[in-house]
Amino acid sequence: PTGAAVRHAVARQESVFLNATEMESCPLISIDHAVMERTAQGVVVGVDMGWSDLGTWPAILRNRWR
Repeated sequence: PTGAAVRHAVARQESVFLNATEMESCPLISIDHAVMERTAQGVVVGVDMGWSDLGTWPAILRNRWR
C-alpha cells in the first residue's frame, strides 16, 4: 500500500502529497519500525538541533513546515 501511495502521489511546488486512499490502507505501525529498522542502507548523522518525534504520520503532518 505504501508503494502505491507514492506512485500515485502529486507534487505541488515544494510539497509531495501522497495518495490518501492508499495511505489509509497502510499498516498502523511506527515509521521507525516500518522503514528504519528494515533498511540495510541507513546511516546516522550527528546534528545539533531541536527535536520532535516523527514516529507517526500525524506527527509528520504537524511538523511539515518546521
